[in-house]
Amino acid sequence: MHGIKQIIHTDHGGGIVDLPALPANARIEATFRLVTDAETSEDGRRRRPSSRIAGKGRIVGDLIRPISDAEDWESNR
Repeated sequence: MHGIKQIIHTDHGGGIVDLPALPANARIEATFRLVTDAETSEDGRRRRPSSRIAGKGRIVGDLIRPISDAEDWESNR
């Protein structure tokens, strides 16, 4: 079992607009949670972090170069 997150829009009568494609002959369990305007925007932009933590993160070290050499990895032997 795996999950797929998808935001589904409804029309003024509560009907689903653009029903997503579903797999054939499958049993699907759905849990619906109403999303507020503060959680998502129409143009799909990401939400902003809390002002209490925004700008306080730091990158410490090199993100590109691995810590150990490839020869040291057991899976490469």
